[in-house]
Amino acid sequence: MALALQTLDLGETGVTDQGLRVVGEMKNLRRLSLDRTAVTDAGLAHLAPLKNLEYLNLHTTAVTDAGLPQLAPLSRLRSLYLWQTKVTPAAAEGLGSKLVDQRKIRRIEDQISQLQNEIRAQQFNANLGTNSAPAAKAEKAAANAPSTPTP
Repeated sequence: MALALQTLDLGETGVTDQGLRVVGEMKNLRRLSLDRTAVTDAGLAHLAPLKNLEYLNLHTTAVTDAGLPQLAPLSRLRSLYLWQTKVTPAAAEGLGSKLVDQRKIRRIEDQISQLQNEIRAQQFNANLGTNSAPAAKAEKAAANAPSTPTP
């Protein structure tokens, strides 16, 4: 069962890469602070399942350029703090462009899905009109037919 926790501040704690295994199970997590911890590149792999993560603070950790690609699946990530890490500006920029591309793709997929739903609704409504047309014609014909007097 996924935990419903949305914000977790583990900054300045003894959390390690192994501890991030449990954090990776918190599927609803949106904000995670790991500043001033012993987290390394290896621990970042455990964060990949956090698809709702929007904020990640890795300030003063042992994270390097090598660990950043493990954050690429976090397409909702908007804020990433890497101050006083071994991450170079080029690696940070590379991750940023991947995340922006994923957000664009997700937006396009959402738009396609919305259009598909609208088309289905139009087709459904058109089918309702087509299927009810014979009944409507029969009702109209019955209304226009001469009435026969009853004895």
